[in-house]
Amino acid sequence: MPPYCSACYDQKPQKRYVDFDAASDRGWTEDGQSMDDLILCEDCIRSAAVHVNMRDTTDLEVEIEQLRASSARYVQQRNAARTYAKRLEEALAARSTPVKLALKPDLDAA
Repeated sequence: MPPYCSACYDQKPQKRYVDFDAASDRGWTEDGQSMDDLILCEDCIRSAAVHVNMRDTTDLEVEIEQLRASSARYVQQRNAARTYAKRLEEALAARSTPVKLALKPDLDAA
């Protein structure tokens, strides 16, 4: 079992704990465990961080990774489009007779 949190007095096996290596005479728990060290659970630390305007960067890190993946996808698509355009230009340049484009549609031809 993890130690008791010095702030909320809870034992949460699924949570992480930080031992601040600081003495604090807080007495004893109901099951006789000494509360002489300052040990806080991640929930209490997160709550304290909010009070001093710290932010949880986990969501930002996930968003950054998603944006990097998206950016890499766009770069790949851009490079593929450039390669395709270059091949089209090379194919047009290699024709024996140049391609002529009508700037105005010929309405009398219909």
